[in-house]
Amino acid sequence: MAKVCLQVTSEEQLLELHKNAQGLGLESHLIRDSGKTEFGGIKTLTACAIGPDEAEAIDLAVEATRAVGLGICGVDLLPARGEILIGEVNPTPGFVSLERATGVDVARAIVDHLVALTR
Repeated sequence: MAKVCLQVTSEEQLLELHKNAQGLGLESHLIRDSGKTEFGGIKTLTACAIGPDEAEAIDLAVEATRAVGLGICGVDLLPARGEILIGEVNPTPGFVSLERATGVDVARAIVDHLVALTR
């Protein structure tokens, strides 16, 4: 089993991601920091862990992404007779369903990630 971590830009997005994940029947847990190092003792929500899922599925998606030389893409995984198959690796995926399910602005998260890589 494995977990996936996504980045959000506000506590509101974090709470919505948690709510949407639970609505989809996924394991979802909020992590609260004690605030002792950064916020003068004020406790803050710092993460939402979603998962676990089968490590095999996550590994397969990462392997498919690397095989076609992409850094960011959509990988459709399909369950079939006890196996997980790759449906497609899409270099220009649509994020409408993902955004609807998670409440996360995926395009903004990708841009933020790419900007962070340049620093």
